[in-house]
Amino acid sequence: IVDLPDCVADLEYLLRGLYDPIFFTQKALPFRVLAGLVRLSRKYEFNNLWNEVVGRLTCDNPTTIEEFDALPVPKHVPTRIEPYPGVLFEIDTLASEHSILSVLPCASRLSLSQLFGGIPPLATLSPTNRRVCITARSKILKAQYQVGNSMSWCDRKRDILRSYVLAAGMFALTLEESVDWQLCPTCAKHTNEPVIAGRTKMWEELPFFFDLPPWTELRSDL
Repeated sequence: IVDLPDCVADLEYLLRGLYDPIFFTQKALPFRVLAGLVRLSRKYEFNNLWNEVVGRLTCDNPTTIEEFDALPVPKHVPTRIEPYPGVLFEIDTLASEHSILSVLPCASRLSLSQLFGGIPPLATLSPTNRRVCITARSKILKAQYQVGNSMSWCDRKRDILRSYVLAAGMFALTLEESVDWQLCPTCAKHTNEPVIAGRTKMWEELPFFFDLPPWTELRSDL
């Protein structure tokens, strides 16, 4: 008999992951299961299990804007983890605590949306991650007006749009591929083109806003 100091539930998830052949055929797993597998697969160096759970996290928190845009709408509802109010905060905190750095830029961006979304979740963001998100929001709001970024085209309308941006979110890293500015078709076309180009540029800068290494380093950890 081996006496293990780990949580009984986590051990159950670990054993099911190791010996139940249909365990990972489920499209979405409860977060508590995923968290338990993260903790123990790393602790006991079960690399196949670790890769499986990190793959689920990465699926909903990709490292490229093309993969992000390919996610089902709405973007803030995970597909590989059972959704519930607050799960985005849980994912962000889990990735941070276990240094799953490649997941953090997207997970933190989604947490940021929920943090300022006005709908109280059933979970809370850790104090450290909350501070990071609040600081990142200020960086993003400032950066989106810099040359080549999402809002740099709107100098003449900056005062009008600034209040709209602050109220409705950060179009610089909007969760959708285009923005409805309620303009005529011609103006909308000329508006969306620079916004989309700037959005792509700012995605590459996304790790910087959350005090993380560049994407090239984060992707090398996958």
